[in-house]
Formats: sequence, C-alpha cells, structure tokens
Amino acid sequence: MIQIPVLALLWTAGPLFAQTAALQVVDSHGKVIGRYLSPVPSCPENDTCKAGAVVSAGQFIAVLGVANPGFVTQANYNPTFLHLTSGCSGPRYLRVLGPGRMYGDGAALLPPPSSISGGKLFIPFSPPLQLPFQSIETPTSDDYTQAGSCGPTTDTLGYILAIVDPTTVATPPFHIQ
Repeated sequence: MIQIPVLALLWTAGPLFAQTAALQVVDSHGKVIGRYLSPVPSCPENDTCKAGAVVSAGQFIAVLGVANPGFVTQANYNPTFLHLTSGCSGPRYLRVLGPGRMYGDGAALLPPPSSISGGKLFIPFSPPLQLPFQSIETPTSDDYTQAGSCGPTTDTLGYILAIVDPTTVATPPFHIQ
C-alpha cells in the first residue's frame, strides 16, 4: 500500500513549476502554499473553487481549492471512495470519474481540487493509481468524514486521498504574491 507523508509533503512542496514570474498562494504566516492556479480546470462553472494552489511531491500533484478567507468547498463535490478491502475499511481512495486536466507548460495532470467536509480537508493526489479495489463507498450525508453505504466494485483507478485537519496545512487568510 502506498502511503504519503502528507503533512510533511504539503509543508515542503513549494511551487510545482520553477518559474520566477509565477504567482504564488501564501498563507497568513508568509508560507508559500503553492503556485497560483485560476481558474481551476476541473471546477464547475458556478462553483466556489475558482482559484487553487498547485503543490507537488515527487510524482504526486494536488490542487488545494483556496479563496482569501481559507480553503473552499466545492458545491458539486459528490465523491465516491474506493477501498482495497471488501468491506470499505482501511484507507480511502477517490474514485476517478473522468480524465484529469492538463495544466501549464509542463503539462501536469491535475486531480480534482481539494474540498472541506466535516471539518477535514480532502486532498486527492494525481496521477491516479491502478489498484485492485474491492469495494466502493458512497457518502450518505454531506459529512464525508462519516462512513457511507458500501458495495462491491470492479473499479481499478483511484486517486490517493489525504484527509487532514486543514490547520495543519496552512493558516488563512490567503493571498497572492
């Protein structure tokens, strides 16, 4: 099973592309969160995730949905989670519902942006992994930290999903520099 030290990764990731003129999203302590991205390619037209911060660690890339006051929740975020076990236990992976979006000169493959639910920040990482998933979990409430309904699946492609306390990632308000 692949595990990413998410908190260390987000604190040390820095901007994805090494361009001196790139705008960066910075938190209230002056910590660079990542390269500014607007509009977020996979954000629905009328959603709140109009801007993001792109972060990377090795081959993995994430888009943190941000606005000046803090992290944002996607209005149309209806996730389904994949599990490697038959009973929806263990780590959650985010189901890949469509192709990722390409961004920038480096043609980075971006996952859907992060979202807030139940006081936790849900961060999908690209590229998706091909794994032998055995069960699929569908949330039964707007609080995705709670267990949802479980059933079998034959899906094999999922994003690594980090579910963290947003205050361990960065401190709002955010600004661009």
